[in-house]
Amino acid sequence: LGLVKLCEKETMLRKGQAGDALRDLRSSVRMHSRLTKFKKDNSAGVKQGTRFQTLKRSIRARMDEASARYSRARSALRSLGVQIRELTNADMDLLGKFVFNDAIRPGEGFAEVPWIWSASAMIAGSEPDNPDEGAWSDIWLAVHHSAVRTAY
Repeated sequence: LGLVKLCEKETMLRKGQAGDALRDLRSSVRMHSRLTKFKKDNSAGVKQGTRFQTLKRSIRARMDEASARYSRARSALRSLGVQIRELTNADMDLLGKFVFNDAIRPGEGFAEVPWIWSASAMIAGSEPDNPDEGAWSDIWLAVHHSAVRTAY
């Protein structure tokens, strides 16, 4: 009797953990994509290129950490009898492929947007992404780029 309630609470908490991990993953993928586009449009020189690579590595580490958290939550949910989608490397494709049209060339076929971008409805209790977050990350990139540029 008490075990059923415990399983229900554990399921709810693990779904929340999976939702938080997906939200963090989307945020990191979005930031990585914007950083890549920003670098392509504004970077010149080896020093700036090295700084951008360092930033991209730290963002990639955040992506990997969020992916691992989602996988742990998924594994726990599977042991509780709840099925949610598996996260693959293809699901973490950068947004540039879909938003900026840089990676898809004529004749390369159709690219489907990964499921993680519509997953907030799939996992109960997850919050939708903040619509203003993209604008703030663009501002952060511009300010950070200016600060780094003036420092050297």
